[in-house]
Amino acid sequence: MAQELTPRRVRPAIRRIAIWVTPVLLFIGAWQIWDAIEARRVEETLAGLSTRATADAQSARVEDDAARYYAAATTLAVSGDRDVLQVSPGGPLLDPESALRDTLASGNRPSDAAIAVARRQIERGRAVIDLLAHASGFEFGRFLPGTEFNYRTLGHMSVDRLAGLETLNLALNDDGSGAAKVLVDRVKLLRAWKGENRMLSAFSARVIGNIATDLGIVVARTHPSEERLADLDRALSAVHADQDLAQSIRQEVVHYYDWTRRHSTLMLLVRPLINHNVVTVAHTGVLGAQAAALPWPARLRAIAELRDEGRFMPLLGEYPFAGFIKSETVALAEAVASTRCARMVIAAERYRRARGGLPQTLDGVIAGDDERALDPFTGRSLLYSRDATSFTIYSVGRDGKDDGGKLSADLPRGRVPGTLPPPDVGVRVQTLATVSSRLAQP
Repeated sequence: MAQELTPRRVRPAIRRIAIWVTPVLLFIGAWQIWDAIEARRVEETLAGLSTRATADAQSARVEDDAARYYAAATTLAVSGDRDVLQVSPGGPLLDPESALRDTLASGNRPSDAAIAVARRQIERGRAVIDLLAHASGFEFGRFLPGTEFNYRTLGHMSVDRLAGLETLNLALNDDGSGAAKVLVDRVKLLRAWKGENRMLSAFSARVIGNIATDLGIVVARTHPSEERLADLDRALSAVHADQDLAQSIRQEVVHYYDWTRRHSTLMLLVRPLINHNVVTVAHTGVLGAQAAALPWPARLRAIAELRDEGRFMPLLGEYPFAGFIKSETVALAEAVASTRCARMVIAAERYRRARGGLPQTLDGVIAGDDERALDPFTGRSLLYSRDATSFTIYSVGRDGKDDGGKLSADLPRGRVPGTLPPPDVGVRVQTLATVSSRLAQP
């Protein structure tokens, strides 16, 4: 009877389950709290960057703007045929644009075969060139959503390549004003790079470097009208804005966040870790945007000190953002240097027309404290060299050393990247007498 009144103890199996389940539930609860904390940190950090506001501000689109013509041009350019050129038997296969540019930049005449290939490509791509010219008459808003990012980037490069061939062909035909007009169209195409909402300084640096080189060829070989030179200088002045780099950094943070958000649903258990990485990337973006607001070259120095914070599970969502910002900043500085050198070449050409000869120094062309005359890598005046056959306006470039105006065209073709020191960045203009004597040779 006494045994029946004794309370029954909890079954051992239930007790064992409770011992195992309780820590798991506590862990899940703590994990959810951490997930909520990290999600809140992401929202606060992104709000501090004003990234969403920036993205929303760019969502507005003008109904009839240059974007529709650029989109059509890129589609045609990518789908078109592309010839290659072998300058010498057994030599490397080159793009006709590069072959013509290198030859003309040195003051020599391209071969008849090279000219024929170039003109054949121009005729096949005439619609692309016409669309590019038509787009210049409109403001640029933004592309319609849904266009593949890499496809459009490749298309922009292909459009500029065809327009570059047209620039050089017009220079060969002594049509300086026509060539300068195509240069204006190519400069305005750079608006479309910004429309990508991504960091594309390396691409724009390459394009603006080619445009600057082609300007040197056009000025050396032809006589563009003052009106066309003014149009080109005005277009070049609008290429870069002080806030471009900071805005690109903010947009890159948004892109990284959107990428992780799309993939974190597949990795629910590690979402707090992913959000933690997003916060560290965004924090790097905050510091990078602050540094990007500084003037050149303080901007370069500040961003060179940028470091990524440590992250949980570095292999999960790892993104070396600081290194990316550094490389983009250097590329942007090269693009700015090319743009300023091109504008100084226009100023020097105007000086030559007004005074009957080239200046002895750049001080006589433009005020030394004018932004156009400043090297973004040093903060000092751009460099100027003259000899019997040419003059060069240049920046010291990323290595900070004056190499005497040695430009990328002076480096041997086919070299392994990184085996030679980076050259100076600038524009060389062959003197008209030198060009005429070389072109007279058979």
